[in-house]
Amino acid sequence: MSINDISFNIMRIKSLVSKLNTYRNAYYNESKSIISDYEYDKLFDELKDLEEGTGFVMSNSPTQNVGYPVATGFDKVTHTIPLLSLDKTQDMNEFIKFCSKSDVVLMHKLDGLTIKLEYRGGKLYQASTRGDGVEGDDITENAKYFENIPLTVTNTETFKVIGEAIITKDVFEKINKELPDGMKYKNARNLASGTVKNLDTKIVRDRHIKFVCWNANDLSTDNLMTTGLNIAHSLGFDIVDNYVPIDNLEGTVPSIVDTLKDSAKSKFIPIDGIVAVYNDIAYGASLGKTAHHFNNGYAFKFYDEEESTTLVDIEWSMGKTGDLTPVAIFDPVEIDGTTVTRASLHNVSILQGLELGIGDNILVYKANQIIPQVRKNLTKSNTLEIPKVCPVCGGSTEIFESKSNDGVVKVLRCTNPICEGKLLGKLCHFVSKEAMNIDGLSEATITRFVQMGLVNNVVDIYHLNKHINILQTLDGFGSTSINKLLTAVENSKKTTIDRVLNALSIPNIGKSESKTLADFIDNDVTRIFELKEKDLTVINGFGDKMNNAVHKWFEDDNNVQILNKLLDILTIEKPTLIVKGSKFAGLGFVITGKLEKYPNRSALESVILHNGGAVQSAVSTNTNYLINNDINSASSKNKKAKELNIPIISEQDFINMLGEDTTATKEISNAVTNSSTVTPTTSKKSSTAKLNKTNKKKLF
Repeated sequence: MSINDISFNIMRIKSLVSKLNTYRNAYYNESKSIISDYEYDKLFDELKDLEEGTGFVMSNSPTQNVGYPVATGFDKVTHTIPLLSLDKTQDMNEFIKFCSKSDVVLMHKLDGLTIKLEYRGGKLYQASTRGDGVEGDDITENAKYFENIPLTVTNTETFKVIGEAIITKDVFEKINKELPDGMKYKNARNLASGTVKNLDTKIVRDRHIKFVCWNANDLSTDNLMTTGLNIAHSLGFDIVDNYVPIDNLEGTVPSIVDTLKDSAKSKFIPIDGIVAVYNDIAYGASLGKTAHHFNNGYAFKFYDEEESTTLVDIEWSMGKTGDLTPVAIFDPVEIDGTTVTRASLHNVSILQGLELGIGDNILVYKANQIIPQVRKNLTKSNTLEIPKVCPVCGGSTEIFESKSNDGVVKVLRCTNPICEGKLLGKLCHFVSKEAMNIDGLSEATITRFVQMGLVNNVVDIYHLNKHINILQTLDGFGSTSINKLLTAVENSKKTTIDRVLNALSIPNIGKSESKTLADFIDNDVTRIFELKEKDLTVINGFGDKMNNAVHKWFEDDNNVQILNKLLDILTIEKPTLIVKGSKFAGLGFVITGKLEKYPNRSALESVILHNGGAVQSAVSTNTNYLINNDINSASSKNKKAKELNIPIISEQDFINMLGEDTTATKEISNAVTNSSTVTPTTSKKSSTAKLNKTNKKKLF
């Protein structure tokens, strides 16, 4: 049988399956006989003969499905090649730039559930979901009840195809309409996902799941992605609509995007963007991958994925400075593959601007596909009241106003100086990984110790060994966990000046600012109190706000008393990384977004600092560069940088700025990643560092 004959017969099989299923539905569900039994049997026999002759059988063929088994659960499948996500942009120019590097295939970004199908010996061997990219669910039995998956194919080699399980929008609307209130799905993607993972195969069958292939590289005979897709189509798979732009990308790519939008709309196919993948499979593979995505593809998203949900509560979370941050609590929604139930509202200004009230219908999205945010309030009941008493201590609250780059910002603050919430926030920050790094002191454990009176300030953490008898009586505190905790406390005593400064909870002074201040005093603990006297505005990135915050903190005798006690306990060591260079002297950098070249943000910050630059927490007129791999993202920092005409550079751009000497960069990066190697310069602080001791007591 020739290839043309096989292709013709496959088309005939698909036509017969569609007709016979229409007749069956009318007969069994609508009590209508569209054709006679004789005509039905004749078509059925023709279908059976064609299936036997070609070896091609559809999953929804009437010859295959008699009963509907119910599964008890799904086994796990480990993907030999990770099924990663895609990097995304909403900027057409950035999308075109990606397309200009090599020939690309433009296709629908299907809004469904990623599925991998494996065939062996001409038969469907296994179907699995993407899962977390490394491990998914074995849904082979359910896949047999998809509407259009070939159960057998003419190709007897072992191969895999990857695609999307979707429910078309017309089918979604029909199914959703029949579901009772409270059980309706928010979109076709959620319905498809829920159906694919349903344990009842009859439900899978009745919901008309379709599989659309968008990767058949295993089948390609010439290293081109399009060839693999065309071969998959000839084998009977439905493939994604796709085009290969040839030239004039500035005009062609947007035109194809519009064409693909129109085709999805006419076919009721759910999409949320357009994907570009390099057609040369080997070239795409040579570009490697990140932990999140392969570098051979790029998605142009029409919009941030957002979901509507109901606001059920507002929690007020207290930070280390006593500011109360409103947090929206809402009914669970799935966004970008994760379930979201809460989002920070940041401050009173944003909360009031949304005109919120409990029970309001709100739109939630993930900024840069990472941080949950409330985009809009559809109800605007504006019934929410700002609490006049602190939810932690019951003390009075007050709204404070401050100026920022975005105008006047209102912040709610507890006015009680000994509020337990302030103490808890400071203690949690003090033991955090980037401050004193004391493992084993969770917020719950610290809360417990505070309530029992074991810890009343940060110094008390270093005296927990005096309370071993009490600790041994507590649930969950066996000898092993107590020893582990006390060892972590002991290990934290050897630290660096920047960690101490960060741990002090000085307003407006975070990790990067603490490193800058430590650099300013040459990491010399005996000079730490000079910060009270120095004009810190001479430091790049330090304005009056930071300068005043540091001075005010050191002017408080109680703070100084606590710091002196700490310095008596701690062994301050001086980092011996690489001699600081001057390549970035006088330049201020802000870092945002996901990193790909450096192992973590600390590593990148250290490279900047040790080349003479300053790391800043916010974009301002003092900023020289914003480092963000998603140069065209809609983040607030990107917007601010564009407003101030500050260059936005990628990690690779930054590395290029470093020039030829990348050895030092790697050494610094590796040292930070491995917690660095430090050399003691003094076993204890010098007596000259002790100042202004008082007998006053204050929670810190």
